[in-house]
Amino acid sequence: MESPTGESIINRYAIREEQLLGRYVEKTTGYDLMIIIMVYPGKDKPANRLVRLLQVLFTETEKSAQEKEDILRDNYDLTLTEEIGEELTSMCNLSLGIAEKAYHDASDNTLNEVALRMIQKGKANDDIVDATMLPISEIEALRKEARQKLH
Repeated sequence: MESPTGESIINRYAIREEQLLGRYVEKTTGYDLMIIIMVYPGKDKPANRLVRLLQVLFTETEKSAQEKEDILRDNYDLTLTEEIGEELTSMCNLSLGIAEKAYHDASDNTLNEVALRMIQKGKANDDIVDATMLPISEIEALRKEARQKLH
């Protein structure tokens, strides 16, 4: 759901007729049965209430479930049932987990890049362990990978 531009976007996709052979025109009701609407909440504060609601629910990961529930009640007059409240809490925990995983993955990639640079500069494994806290086995794997790229 992340916006590719950082701004809120709503795009609609619809099926349309295109005559490739012959000139028969079908009634629109015969084929236009599906429309896809893609909503990308951005980082901006849009005037569109739907997009703002989706931002609160899906992109504002720093807010707790209780904070989101308060916003839904105060700004959108939505009172959550206990079941929906549990779903919101679960969703917030899931998004927090995804954010934490992304942070750790980025951190791991950065440490691997630092280790690779140190390997390229001829640093010893002990020095790389001290700088990155990566296990020796991972440093050896990176060292092997670097050698393979050279050949």
